[in-house]
Amino acid sequence: MRRRSAGFWRNESRSKDSEAYANRFAERIIEAAESLQTLPLRGRTVPEANSDSIRELLFGSFRIIYRVEPTRVLLMTVVHAARDLARMEPKPWEVF
Repeated sequence: MRRRSAGFWRNESRSKDSEAYANRFAERIIEAAESLQTLPLRGRTVPEANSDSIRELLFGSFRIIYRVEPTRVLLMTVVHAARDLARMEPKPWEVF
């Protein structure tokens, strides 16, 4: 049986830590999105969309983009804030 080096175990631990971090991050984004059920206008309008119904929550370095409709809030995308939405095709609000 081959012996595993200490580096292997450190990398294995990092992988598990990364997975746990990613899961917690996803949970926090979901919590933020769920809060829109009671406060749908809490986010600002998306400047690139030119529409009052297309809004976003800023979450760390991410933008949670959603549409406010009369009977629901539709989550459209989560993108890194560094992404240039003006150049993105199709625009997230054009897909739905």
